Amino acid sequence: VGRKRAALRRAGSSGAARVAPFFAFGSFIFCCMVKLLLHNSSSLTAATLGGADAAAHTVVMSVAMFCFVLGDVGSSLSQAFLSPFYRPSADGNGDDGAFDMEGARPAITTVLRVSWTIAAVAVAASSLLISRGTAAFTADAGVAAAITRVLPMTALTLAMHSSAVTLEGLLLVQRRFPFLCGVYAGIGVATVALHRAILRTPGVGLGAIWAVYVGFQASRSLLFAWRAG
Repeated sequence: VGRKRAALRRAGSSGAARVAPFFAFGSFIFCCMVKLLLHNSSSLTAATLGGADAAAHTVVMSVAMFCFVLGDVGSSLSQAFLSPFYRPSADGNGDDGAFDMEGARPAITTVLRVSWTIAAVAVAASSLLISRGTAAFTADAGVAAAITRVLPMTALTLAMHSSAVTLEGLLLVQRRFPFLCGVYAGIGVATVALHRAILRTPGVGLGAIWAVYVGFQASRSLLFAWRAG
């Protein structure tokens, strides 16, 4: 019995050791969950509005999500090319190291330029598709008009997305996990509050939902740029 208990304890310890690295990404997972909250809350709010707004949001979101994935490349580029500029602390505590901002500036500029190029392509392609290709998605004139009305805010959202995620990748390299979690916690609360306000305000349509997206991207871009240095 004693040997069995010892074996079980060893198995439990080894299992915990295998799972532990996953929880090291807890901050990143939390940020991803808040992004999912934003998208899901937006879709739920649009569905609650009903009618042409709900249908138009489905179309616009389908195009935007494809562009969001393209823009997310910026975060991967930051983490891939800027990691060499981070130096862990002498005691091996990876969260207390130093980032060589001056040395990294040329690389940061290059990564941002690539991200801006991707954003320009995404904005141009999505705007063309949304403005000229609505017939491929719907034959309803009301839905087509709702799609066209939110085009400026969709373009703004996609234009800022690449910068936001590229700077987020830089903050991940710098190990600014508490700051990122704090920003995303605030974004999560603000998103739910704003969407509830939209539902309580008569006459507010799909444009208000995409205005929340614009605010989301603008706040991330400004706060991340300020914190990254």
